[in-house]
Amino acid sequence: MSEQPTSAGWFDDPENPDQLRYFDGILWTKNVTPKRTRAAAPAPQVSPPPQNPYAAGHSTTPAPNPYAAPSAPPVPVGARRLLTTADGIPLASYGLRVAAYIIDSIIVGLLGLLVGGWFLVKAMTPVLDALGDLATATPDDINAAIALLDVRYVGYYSAVALILSMAYNFFFLTRWSATPGKRMLGISVRRTDRAGILDVGSASRRVAFTSLLSALGNLPFIGFVALAATVADLLWPLSDPRRQALHDKVADTQVVVGHQKR
Repeated sequence: MSEQPTSAGWFDDPENPDQLRYFDGILWTKNVTPKRTRAAAPAPQVSPPPQNPYAAGHSTTPAPNPYAAPSAPPVPVGARRLLTTADGIPLASYGLRVAAYIIDSIIVGLLGLLVGGWFLVKAMTPVLDALGDLATATPDDINAAIALLDVRYVGYYSAVALILSMAYNFFFLTRWSATPGKRMLGISVRRTDRAGILDVGSASRRVAFTSLLSALGNLPFIGFVALAATVADLLWPLSDPRRQALHDKVADTQVVVGHQKR
C-alpha cells in the first residue's frame, strides 16, 4: 500500500494501479480516471486520387484528412468536478475548511479561557455557593442556583472572547493569509482576482462579517436570526459554484489549496 498523499490532487489509485483517483486532502474520493499514455503518431498515408463527387454511388462527404492534428482527448469526468479559481488554482475542499474551522475554534476557545476565565469564575461563584452539595441538590435547588448566575461577568467573558477571535483571525490573515488551522492543513485565503497575502481591507470585511454574526447571536430575539445566518454561512460553500461562504462573498475571497506569498 502506497503512502497516503499529504495534499489534494490526482494520484495513483491504491485499489487499481491502472487508474488515477482524486484525493481531497483528507479522504480518497470516488472520482477516478484511467491513466493516459501518448499514442504513437500514425504513419503518413497517401491520399487516394480525387473522385468525381457526382459519380453514381459516391458520397459527397469529404474523406478525413490523415494529416490533421488529432483532437484533444475528452476531459475526465472526475476532473470536471475539480473546482479552481479563475487562474487555475484548486479550491480547498469543504472537508478541509471544516477541519480548519474546528482547529481554530479550539485554539480560540483555549485562549479565551486563559484570558477571560476569571470572568467565568466570578459569574459561576454565586451558583456554586448556592448549590452547596450537588449530590443532594434537587431540580428546584439547581434552577434557583442558576438564576443567581452573574450575567454581567458572562457578558465580559463574551466580549473578551469576541475580541480575541477578531484579533486572531485578522492577524494571521494579514500576515500569512491563513489561520493556524488552515496552515496545518495546507490551505489559505486569497482574493478572487489575484493571488497573494490578503490586504487589510479584505481581511477586515471577512473578519467583521463573522464577528458581527457572533455578537448578534448573544442578543435576545435577534439571536435566532443571527444563528440561522451563521449556519447558512457555514453551509453555503456546499452549493456555491465558487465554493465561497457568505463571508467570502462579502470580502471577495476564496479558500485555495497551498500557501500564499507576499
